[in-house]
Amino acid sequence: MEQGARALLLISSFIYTWQYAWADESDKLRPDYQEGIETLKLFLDATNEKMTAPVQVSFNSEPSLF
Repeated sequence: MEQGARALLLISSFIYTWQYAWADESDKLRPDYQEGIETLKLFLDATNEKMTAPVQVSFNSEPSLF
């Protein structure tokens, strides 16, 4: 096998191995990612509730000291 073909085989096997290693790492990170997404959803839901809650407004004509 000539040197160029050997180098190409080495590079392609490295890329093949790297793709599987990357897939394994992303599988490990997936639960943390999903937990973060769920936390953000809960935060946005709570924020939306607070932003849409009715507010009492008083138009009192007497000046307040505070």
